[in-house]
Amino acid sequence: MVLDRDRFDKVLNRTGYLEETDEWYIDSSFAVKGILVKYRDSQYKKKVRLIIHPGLIFDSAEQDPDRFVRKPDKRIGRYFGDKYRLNDFDLSGMALTVDMDVGSRENAAAYLKVIQRIGRVKGFSP
Repeated sequence: MVLDRDRFDKVLNRTGYLEETDEWYIDSSFAVKGILVKYRDSQYKKKVRLIIHPGLIFDSAEQDPDRFVRKPDKRIGRYFGDKYRLNDFDLSGMALTVDMDVGSRENAAAYLKVIQRIGRVKGFSP
């Protein structure tokens, strides 16, 4: 989400403890609940980025796709005092991970080599 200076300052000043890195302020107060909030106070764009960890929000037996949207939306609303919701943010990336049993260490190395080769093929990406 990109905000103007006044709205960004209101959101940033409302938060508690922030870790400061080179470009970002990080609020990990909701990390236990599966949401990490990052603030970027750039000269040109004031950004708020959410990193949502579905494994911490849902249990592995969760099957309802509507709940996959409702639950993070509710937590984001609670974090921002119901001023911002999930729909106020633009999806800029998605990373999916899977634990796979490939049998042995050698099989894991061979699998990673295949993934690297796919990255070199035109039209495919790992």
